Amino acid sequence: MQFLLALLFLSLPIKEEILQMHDADQALRSHWIKEKDDEIVKEILALDEKNQERLLEIVEEMGWPGSDLIGEAGTHAFWLLVQHSPDVAFQNRCLPLLKKATGQGFAELKDFAFLQDRVLIRMGEPQIYGTQTVIVDGQVIFYPIQEEEDVEVRRFEMGLNTLWEQGCDIVKMYDLRNESEQSSP
Repeated sequence: MQFLLALLFLSLPIKEEILQMHDADQALRSHWIKEKDDEIVKEILALDEKNQERLLEIVEEMGWPGSDLIGEAGTHAFWLLVQHSPDVAFQNRCLPLLKKATGQGFAELKDFAFLQDRVLIRMGEPQIYGTQTVIVDGQVIFYPIQEEEDVEVRRFEMGLNTLWEQGCDIVKMYDLRNESEQSSP
């Protein structure tokens, strides 16, 4: 019991740190969406590198920090920071930890789906859930999907919206009605 209380006590500052890292990550990416400036991309890449160093320390210290330790917002923020990591080996290392947390109810299945697909695409493999896209000539293009005829069922099982809805969300997020070509950092 004392160990659990000590772990929870130590988790509170980590939660705040993760939320601050997340807010900085999202602010910089939102700035890039508005400005489309290559200098901002360099800042994003530097921040991703810096964040990954701290994320690795946290994973080595406590595994995946689930909602039982840092709340739902904290574990979702942690996932997004891992999703933006420049190191696919680190992302791949986090997959079984996140999977375990989802099985315990301490993380979201859709976060696992996004990270699983990100790792597969970065390793040159087709994705499973169709979460990863690229924007070419103002069009949202999904990276190749395994057994695409069944992807909507897999997405539903993970709590994801449809491919069409995700595409519409991306069009809105990046204001693609007025863009000719861009890719997201």
